[in-house]
Amino acid sequence: MRRSVWSVVPLCCALACQPEADPLDAFLQELPPEGGPALARAGRLTEDNYVRERIPGPAEQGLPGDYFMANDRIRVIIQQPGRAIGPVPYGGNIIDMDFVDRPQGDQLGEVGLFLLTGRTPSFRTAEIVRDGSAGGPAVLRFRGVDVLDDYITVQALGPVASIIADELRAETELGLRIAVT
Repeated sequence: MRRSVWSVVPLCCALACQPEADPLDAFLQELPPEGGPALARAGRLTEDNYVRERIPGPAEQGLPGDYFMANDRIRVIIQQPGRAIGPVPYGGNIIDMDFVDRPQGDQLGEVGLFLLTGRTPSFRTAEIVRDGSAGGPAVLRFRGVDVLDDYITVQALGPVASIIADELRAETELGLRIAVT
């Protein structure tokens, strides 16, 4: 009897520690299959790869901790989740970009999402879904909430959405694809 109680305790602990499924996962687009040549890649900027992966130029903003994506046409840096001062005050946005075959240096300020001219996503987490090493697209997924943009705001607007998932895919045929669910 004592032995069976001790074998049930770890099972209960393991079941209780399972993360709750995100209801939004059911609405995410199905990812294309992996395989084929590894032409797209994604990862996180670190102190070790920063010099190799950064995109220098007059508008450069990328820092260690941000994310990078590249394919055979373009390279981009996506700001990590967090707070910044500016029209798009939260991470999860493209902040640096350059061409692979004819680099010009980063000339891009920032590409962000405005919802109804006064709201914006506040991305809280980022995930490297696919780094591209197995072929097919490289995929980053940012998750967060819809918030009032305190830089550009229209107070009369109410909440638009409770959760937003932003999926960035680097695919050789399409360049960069941004899907908002």
